[in-house]
Amino acid sequence: MKTAQKNMWEQTVAEYVKSHLGTAPVSGDTVVISDEWSLVIKEVDDKGKLRTIGLKYQDQTATA
Repeated sequence: MKTAQKNMWEQTVAEYVKSHLGTAPVSGDTVVISDEWSLVIKEVDDKGKLRTIGLKYQDQTATA
């Protein structure tokens, strides 16, 4: 029996972003992956498809 939602490793980046935002992505949106990593939406085309994303690292030792 297959679960309704794919796990993170079975999804494309676009699928992962859309599943966590709950709506179409826009430039500037951020999707938190973990305490240290986030995906930042840089550019979306006129059809709502991701064009450019960034991977942001937050050093936990610098904020402690």
